[in-house]
Amino acid sequence: NQPPQDKETRQKLSTACQVILSKEADFLYIMNKITYAYDRESERKINYKYQVELVWLFAKLMLIALVTIFFVFPSVKQLRALFNRLSQEKNEQKNQLSTYKSDNQSITQDLHYLQSEIKQAKLNEDRYYQLLQKNNAGIFVHSLEKFIYCNPKTAQIFGYNDLELGRMSLLDLVHPTYQSLFKPENLQQIANIGLPFRQEVEIYSGKGEVIWIDLIINILKNKNSEVEFLGSFLEVTDKRLAANRLRDAYKIVEDNQMNLRELMLEISAQKIN
Repeated sequence: NQPPQDKETRQKLSTACQVILSKEADFLYIMNKITYAYDRESERKINYKYQVELVWLFAKLMLIALVTIFFVFPSVKQLRALFNRLSQEKNEQKNQLSTYKSDNQSITQDLHYLQSEIKQAKLNEDRYYQLLQKNNAGIFVHSLEKFIYCNPKTAQIFGYNDLELGRMSLLDLVHPTYQSLFKPENLQQIANIGLPFRQEVEIYSGKGEVIWIDLIINILKNKNSEVEFLGSFLEVTDKRLAANRLRDAYKIVEDNQMNLRELMLEISAQKIN
């Protein structure tokens, strides 16, 4: 037997459940209509957005195609031609460098040989003189102030005869940029260090031409223990000019790349706007 209060509560709950169940069908019908209407609206908006995106994508592709046809293709052709020219110049420079390296190795070997020969100058004077006279490199002996000896190749490259060179020094020939290196006080500092000195130097020749030489200077001392310098050099004007042309070509490539980058930035800005 249940208390009267529990029976009354159960009856109320039962009545409420019946009311809810009687209205459930109407509630579910309304919710289905709301859900269906929402789904149709969502589908309509999605389809509209999809069509807009298709139109925008087509416009982008057309713009990219126009930019490619009128700007990128000509630039690519120019860059390709420029790269081909650079490659050709680089190959030529490599050939020149290989020749220069072989000549430089030959000079270095000749210098070592000459240093040993100088120690025995009294016994091998004729042999030493012929070697200097016929060498393909310019070779000279220089005091702190002037030339003491120049072989024929030196006179040929510098464009002065022996008498004229005998009254001159390196300071009279080099470009002002390098004159400080060959002042007597600086030559004395090189002698005090006692190590070979190497420098590419710009020279004004007697013919009025500007030439470049790769100069190597070694320290000597004559019989009176006075400092003298044994110098040898090769003319490297062609190598320097090739390097300058290659640097100018790379500058053109960098400018073209910068212009192309600015163009792409402008296009991107127009797309954003």
